[in-house]
Amino acid sequence: PMSQAPAQPYRLEGVIQNTGIQIQNNVTMHVDIDESGTITSLASNPISLSSGQNDTTETATSFSPTNMGVHNMSFWATADSFPTTNVVTRSTIVTDTIYGVDYDWNSDGANASGYSDLSRQNCGQVLANVFDIYANTSLTSISFHVSPQSVAGADITVELYEDDPAGDPIFLDQSSSYELKLSDIGNWVTIPLSSALLAGTSYLAGVHGVQHPTDTVGISTSGNDHSTGYIQD
Repeated sequence: PMSQAPAQPYRLEGVIQNTGIQIQNNVTMHVDIDESGTITSLASNPISLSSGQNDTTETATSFSPTNMGVHNMSFWATADSFPTTNVVTRSTIVTDTIYGVDYDWNSDGANASGYSDLSRQNCGQVLANVFDIYANTSLTSISFHVSPQSVAGADITVELYEDDPAGDPIFLDQSSSYELKLSDIGNWVTIPLSSALLAGTSYLAGVHGVQHPTDTVGISTSGNDHSTGYIQD
């Protein structure tokens, strides 16, 4: 969300390796950030790499977005003896209020990544993802994608936890019970939940299912290797 992005500018890093037999001088990582046609070009400070050596580089300046929408970030490297490496592209979206860690860019479920069962005959579980808060803000709702094997009529709640690196997540709040509708299956569902979120704190947005002999509930997982999630039996 735009309320968070300027408070924690994007830090752009990459690992560069010299796979040749000669030393490479003035090795520089370049990043072009495309904001709907507006290009911001950043670069790291140059380094030297011996044969087989690798090092982590970072652009000399971070990036604070000023526009909402998709930002495509292209990474490559140069050195004195070669013009460019292959280009690696990563994408991120700056939104008005939605904070997400999944890859479902179009919110249509096409890029939903597998699922976790929340309500089965033998168990009820909580699935939650961590969100880092950099500027004070307010939570108004939690959204999740209902996987196709779910059953209409099943009950779930959404929950808020504080992430405690030293122990288990700390329960903070829970919504009223929500009964899945037939139109919810295979789609995103948003349930209201209001709470103040404080800068410098990490929170877990969770969905809680209940044990039931027939009312199966599954929700899609984020699929993002760089996010943190929990399942609680």
